[in-house]
Amino acid sequence: MNITILLTSIISFFSIIISLTLGIYIFIKKSEDSANLIYYKISFIEGIYFFTELNMRIGTSFQMAYFWLKVGFFWPIILAMNVHFAARFAQWKFFSTNRIGLFLLYVPAILFSGLILFTNSITGRLYQTPFGWNEGEAVSSLIYNVHIIWVLLIAILPFVISWSFFYRNYKQHNQSQIKQSLLLSMGLSLPLLNLIIQYVLVMKNIFILPTISISLAVGNCFIFWGIKKYSLFGLKPISTVQEIIA
Repeated sequence: MNITILLTSIISFFSIIISLTLGIYIFIKKSEDSANLIYYKISFIEGIYFFTELNMRIGTSFQMAYFWLKVGFFWPIILAMNVHFAARFAQWKFFSTNRIGLFLLYVPAILFSGLILFTNSITGRLYQTPFGWNEGEAVSSLIYNVHIIWVLLIAILPFVISWSFFYRNYKQHNQSQIKQSLLLSMGLSLPLLNLIIQYVLVMKNIFILPTISISLAVGNCFIFWGIKKYSLFGLKPISTVQEIIA
């Protein structure tokens, strides 16, 4: 294994550890806010996805890399869950409690996940880079183009929702939520900024370390800091005595 693939593996490994640790931490806490439930699920699912991505990149053959690419079919659902989480925290009812909004959010995510798993209509061909196997663009088609538009919209939504929530708190001088919403906004913005930078570089045929997983993990660290320092989700430690009495 060359040094660049080893470095990629280390980045993916730490991304897995960070996401699973955060998911476990939130899971063992108690909160009346459903944002808690949504986010610990996101953390667990992201950790699993990072594991599939790691195995794809270090695959010893095309067949092995392709297998792990298909195993990670559920990434569109992670994108939808991030929007759901941001909307729930920022109290955007359309994407948090409204049935039509949730339908528009999750049904396309499930459909695209199914297409990734069972077809090659939106799955790009794998090719080798100095950093391991990577997925290129798929053959242009109506389904593929619709999928690209959906991904862009669903990636931008958490950015818009979280920063608008921060701005609203800032304008209202709501000191109790300014720092919370700032950390949330930073955590949800990093993956989008990383995605844009990587896309621009790939368009210019410049290949760098695949850092989308680490940007998600670092974004999770901002949210984790909000949980620890500013009670981001209003989390409280589980009281063993209270649980026994209940």
